[in-house]
Amino acid sequence: MPFLRAVFPEAAILHIVRDGRDVACSLMPGIGGARWRHLKPPSWQRLFAEHEGIVRCALAWRETLEIALDDLSEAPHLQVRYEDLVSRPNDIAGDVLRYLRLSMAPAVERFCEKVQDSTGGSYQAEHQVKWYRSDHSRRVGRWRENLSLDEQRTVNELLGPLLRRLDYPYDAGPL
Repeated sequence: MPFLRAVFPEAAILHIVRDGRDVACSLMPGIGGARWRHLKPPSWQRLFAEHEGIVRCALAWRETLEIALDDLSEAPHLQVRYEDLVSRPNDIAGDVLRYLRLSMAPAVERFCEKVQDSTGGSYQAEHQVKWYRSDHSRRVGRWRENLSLDEQRTVNELLGPLLRRLDYPYDAGPL
């Protein structure tokens, strides 16, 4: 972020955050197994060597988001929750467009009609299809479907402080 701000000082920055438990589930096909095929945080090699599965994914999200939040602490930006985007796409698109000083276009309104929490028969971005798994019925809170009770406890423990910092509902045990 410091580099981007130096090169593009007038850039409008949009930061979309998502519940790390759901992100960890989404990362499983890309970094939870034998290969690392997603964004590589600074400690990715250590994470890859020392952890596997959902723990590796949760720790990767935590590290990446902590870096982003630190970088953004001094930068003007708009932070949007993925969960709000999914539940109120038109409202959030309007907020984002106002922040970017753009007006709502019919194409954006049409696209917002495709955004939904349910995964059954829903729109998939072209590149998302490669990673999409049909093992959950909803995008928001998918971790409750994807993780065993023990995995839920572990991930909640690993991510608890950051979830609280972001004002996500949190409980030390399964929710």
